[in-house]
Amino acid sequence: MWRAGINALCLAFLTACDAFPLPGSGTDPGVTVTRSQITLLGPTGYCVDPKSVQNSEKQAFAIFGNCAALSTGLFIPQPRERAVALASVSSLGLETPRISEAPDTFLDVITSDVGKVALSRTGDPETVEIFESFVDDGTVYIFLNDGSETAVPGTADRFWRAYFDVSDALITVSLQHFDEEPLSRSEGLSALRDFVRHFQDQPSAD
Repeated sequence: MWRAGINALCLAFLTACDAFPLPGSGTDPGVTVTRSQITLLGPTGYCVDPKSVQNSEKQAFAIFGNCAALSTGLFIPQPRERAVALASVSSLGLETPRISEAPDTFLDVITSDVGKVALSRTGDPETVEIFESFVDDGTVYIFLNDGSETAVPGTADRFWRAYFDVSDALITVSLQHFDEEPLSRSEGLSALRDFVRHFQDQPSAD
């Protein structure tokens, strides 16, 4: 069953979704996706790139970037670090196990040779090198290098990723910094933890 959950992360995402407008700016700080009605709202200074959003009943994807860079408005807050966050949501079936039920088991699977297929952006396990992985409060964190083509030009191959549950959905978030302004290991992890906390704190339909 865990392999099925991992495979769900690799599915293609379709269509568009509703978003929350930032007053006076035309920028979306958050978005609600999938049949699970999961609200993704990032930390201060991060907004959804509306062109990135893909949403269907079971799957969704969105990229969060600097609100000021995405907006035409004035006096828009900016994040502490220069980075982007790639978020995926998979609504789970009743029989699909949750990460929170056995996070250590999920960690073992996702860091195995089979799991590296899901970790790779192109599904090629040979592109992935794992430097560090651990579980904290039911969330799985992985520090890795993925040599495959990135979805955001200019971002580094080395980054942090998190897997966790919200309601009946599996969420994965990758925090990617830019080659020209790299983040340290601890800075990247801190920024990713901010996204995890914000996503977990948002209301959802159970």
